Amino acid sequence: TARKVKDVHGSRWRSATQQQERIPHKTILYGGDYLARSVVVVEGPTDVWAIGPGAVGLCGIDYSTDQLAALAKLPLRYICFDSSEEAQKRAKALATDLSVFPGKTTIVELDAADPATAPKKEIDLIRQLIS
Repeated sequence: TARKVKDVHGSRWRSATQQQERIPHKTILYGGDYLARSVVVVEGPTDVWAIGPGAVGLCGIDYSTDQLAALAKLPLRYICFDSSEEAQKRAKALATDLSVFPGKTTIVELDAADPATAPKKEIDLIRQLIS
């Protein structure tokens, strides 16, 4: 997965095609190597970088059953998608899908457009959730 430097027509993000992937990107949690018992679920890599260890990216607002199963194993789950209407709709769908599993799922709404552009104060509050 890569991000275009300039905003050009179409999506800013681009992922390899299924034929090009050795491991399908929608089967992993980007940043999942650094999880303990809690997680902040975000959309993409720049959001993960902004929050740091404990955050995972889904590579978009859609998620796979593999990603859902991995998230279900963690007892504390915070979903922090972008503030757009569509992203918040998908965050609620993810929370609903996770609600049948043991543990607690909470949606975190930011004042900023997304975690990557959130001020340090908001990021610090999110970090406190997963510490």
